Amino acid sequence: MKVIYIYFHNFFIILKLYYLKGDMMIEPIQIVGIKELDDTDKDIVNKLANEYFVKIKRKLKNFTSLLIHIKCSNKDGKKKMYSINARVTAPTRMFESTKAADWDLARTLHKAFKDLEREIEHKLHTDDQHDKVSERLV
Repeated sequence: MKVIYIYFHNFFIILKLYYLKGDMMIEPIQIVGIKELDDTDKDIVNKLANEYFVKIKRKLKNFTSLLIHIKCSNKDGKKKMYSINARVTAPTRMFESTKAADWDLARTLHKAFKDLEREIEHKLHTDDQHDKVSERLV
């Protein structure tokens, strides 16, 4: 696996390259607003984005992209307020989380990703995909 980091205006794009049977497959994670964060916060965002990327990819078979938009407010005070919007794009649908806002960056990211997972399960019924076997008493 090879990881490429690209800065483009205010966009920070992480491209992961996987090699499968000689073919190259690119799976992008785009993070907007990462320039406003410290190095420790950038590490937290990258770690959690990669963790949830795998989980979301497992739920969606045809996964296209993941966009994370980070907004910081109250920058001059002692603490920063983080607001995170996350969007997953699949070939047929788009899933979006806009409810996550908190003072702790990791907690806010967890809220956004959990909301995305909940929306995917709700719309695609991924928790009901297994056939339930009922036993008859004879």
